[in-house]
Amino acid sequence: MTGTSQKKIELALLFVAVGLTTAMITLAIIGAFTNYSPVPFWDMWNGYLEFYIKLTDGDISAIWAQHNEHRVILSHLLFWFDLSAFGGRGGFLIACNYILVSISAYIFCRWLSLNPDSTNKNINTLGCSLICAWLFFWCQENNLTWGFQSQFFLAQLLPLCAFFWCYKTHTSDKSNIAFAIACLFGIASVGTMANGIVALPLMLFYAIATKLSLKRIAILALLSITTISLYFTNYHSVIGHGSLLDTIKTNPVGFIHFILLYVGSQFHYFTEGKSIFGATLAGLILIMSAVCYFFSSILKRDKAPSQLALVFFIIYIGATAFGTAGGRLIFGLETAFSSRYTTPALMAWAALFVLAYPLLSKFSDKYKVTALIGVSLFIVAMLPQQMKALQSPDDLKFNQEVAALALGLRIEDQLQIGVIFPSAKWALSISKLPVHQQLSVFGLSYMKGLYEQLGDSLNHSNGPVCIGAIDESASFEEPGYVRVRGWMFDPTSQHAPKKLTFIDSSNKIVGFALSGQPRDDVASAISPNAKKSGFKGYIKSSQRGFPVTILGDDGVCILSALTPQTPFTVSTVPPEDYLPETLAGFSQLKGLQSDSTTIGSDKTIIVKAPKDVLLQIKRGQSIYYRSSAFTSGLTFKLPLGHGYSFSLPLSVEWTQLIFDNPSLPDLFDLELINREASDTTWFEIKLKAE
Repeated sequence: MTGTSQKKIELALLFVAVGLTTAMITLAIIGAFTNYSPVPFWDMWNGYLEFYIKLTDGDISAIWAQHNEHRVILSHLLFWFDLSAFGGRGGFLIACNYILVSISAYIFCRWLSLNPDSTNKNINTLGCSLICAWLFFWCQENNLTWGFQSQFFLAQLLPLCAFFWCYKTHTSDKSNIAFAIACLFGIASVGTMANGIVALPLMLFYAIATKLSLKRIAILALLSITTISLYFTNYHSVIGHGSLLDTIKTNPVGFIHFILLYVGSQFHYFTEGKSIFGATLAGLILIMSAVCYFFSSILKRDKAPSQLALVFFIIYIGATAFGTAGGRLIFGLETAFSSRYTTPALMAWAALFVLAYPLLSKFSDKYKVTALIGVSLFIVAMLPQQMKALQSPDDLKFNQEVAALALGLRIEDQLQIGVIFPSAKWALSISKLPVHQQLSVFGLSYMKGLYEQLGDSLNHSNGPVCIGAIDESASFEEPGYVRVRGWMFDPTSQHAPKKLTFIDSSNKIVGFALSGQPRDDVASAISPNAKKSGFKGYIKSSQRGFPVTILGDDGVCILSALTPQTPFTVSTVPPEDYLPETLAGFSQLKGLQSDSTTIGSDKTIIVKAPKDVLLQIKRGQSIYYRSSAFTSGLTFKLPLGHGYSFSLPLSVEWTQLIFDNPSLPDLFDLELINREASDTTWFEIKLKAE
C-alpha cells in the first residue's frame, strides 16, 4: 500500500471516529429536549423553589444552607438566576449542565495536548474525540436532563481545574497567578457538594509531593483548615442516610464492593445492566491503575507534576465514592449504578485515559489504522445506550404535569403528587407562593390562576364538537374532588386541546384537566394525531354520576360527558394502622404469575409480580397495593361498564384499594395488568393469608 493510500484510509477512519463522536453529542443534546419538563422534580421543590422563596424574603443564609449533606452554594446562585431571569422554567439550568460537560471535555483535551511525546495532530484529534464521546455518555442522563444537577458537574469540574492549575504552577512563567487560580478553584469546590471539601486537602498533599514552596504549602494548609471549619459550622447530620463508620464496621465487604461498582458503573450500562461482574472488574482496573500511576509519579515527581495532578484528581473521585458508599450502601448495592453517580466515574476514567495517553499515543503512531478502528468500535459500543436519548418519557412527563395541576388547584393528592415529590402536604406548602407568583410551571399559560377560577361562572357559545369521554374517576384522600381520566380530540383541527375546563349544568367551573397522555387505543381507532389525546385532572366530587361540559383550550371545541362513579375508594393509611380483618382475607388468587409470594409475620400474603395477577373478591372488600412505577402503565380490569381497563394508582407506598362501587357484582374477578415494557416494573399486593 502506498503512503498516499495509507493517509487517505487514516483520514477516512478519523472522519468516521469524529462523526461518531458528533453523533454521541448530538444524541445527548436531543435527549435534553425529549426529556425536558417544566415541572420541578423531587429535590427541586425544597432545594430550588423553597430556597428561592427564602432568599427573596430576605434570608441570605439560604445560599449557604445545607441541602442533605451538601452546601450547594454555586448551584443556589444558578437557581436564583433561573427563577429571577427566566421564571424558573428549567431550560437555562439544563443548558448549564451541557456547558459544564463541554468545559470538562475542553480541560481534558487541553491536558491531553500537553503530551510532549505525541506530535501527530490526527492522533490527538482521535484522543479528544474519544474523551468528548465519553463525557457525553447517556448513562448519566439523570444529571444531564435534570435542572437540579449542576452541582454534580461542578463538584468534579472545579477540582479538575484546581489540579490543572496546580500543575501549571510548575510550568507557567506566571506561577503565582497559576497558584492563585488553583486556590480559587479549590475554594469554589467547597460550594459544590460535600465531597468538594476534600479538594483543598488533596491539593495540599499534591503541593507537598511535588515540592512546592513552603509558603504555598502553608497557604493551602490554611485554606483547607478554614474551609472545612466553615463548612461544618452549624452542620447537622441527615436523617435516613447511613453512617460511614457504621457501614464500614457492619458491612466491610459490601462497602468495598459498592466503591468498585461506583467507579465502574458506566460499564454496567454497556451491557444493558446485565453484568455486575463487568462493572466490578472495571472498578478494580481503575483503582489498581491509579495506584500504579501514583507510585510511578512519586518516583519521578520532579519530571511528572502533570501525571501526579491527574492521579490526585482520581483520588478525589475515589474519596467521593468512599463517602457515597458510607451513606448509600444501606439502600442496596444497586444504588451504585444510579445514573447520577456515573458522572464522577466518567470523569475518573477520562483522567486515567489522559494518564495513559503517552503510551497509547506511541502505539497509535505505530498502528494508526488499528487505533482508529478501535476507537470507532468503542464509540459504536456506546451507541445503544446513547440511542435511549431519543426515547421521550411522555407518560412520565404527563403525570408530572398532572401532579403540578394538583398543586395549582391546592388539592392534596398524595398518589399523584408523589410522582414529583414524596410529601404532598410539604409540596403544597412549598408551592403556595410559586402558584401565587406564577413561577416555574405555574407561569405557563395553561396553569395560571386555575385555583381562583374554580366556582366562577363561564358562559360559552356553541363551538365545534369534540369527540371523547371520561373513562374513569377515582377517589382519594381529598374528599372534595375526584381524579378523572379520559380522552378528548377535535376531529376538525386534528388537535387534542391541552387544557380542559369542566363546566356543570349551571355553567360553573367545577374542575380542570390536562391532556397529553399517550392513548394508542384512540390513535388506532380515530386518528394518529390523537395519540396524545388522553387527559387526567380533577373535578368536584359532587359531579359524580352527573353530566358535565368540557371546554378545550378556551372554547376550541366542546364535549358533553358523564362523570362516572369511582370504581374504588383509595386510602393511603398503611396496613399496620388497620385492624387485621380489613385485609382481604376473602381474596382468592386465581391466575397468578409471580416472581415471589411470601407469608409475612402478620400472616398476610405478599405477591410481587412483574406480570399479571387475577383475584376473586367481593364487593366492598379491599386489597393493599404498591408498585415500582411512576407512570400509569399498570392497569386493572373490573366488570363495570364495558369492562374497561382502569389505571392503578401511582403509589410506591402501601395503598388500600376498597372496591365499594355499588354497580359491582357481589363476587367478581379483579385482573391486575402490567403493560410496562421494562422487566424492572412490578407491583405488589398484600392479602390476608387463609
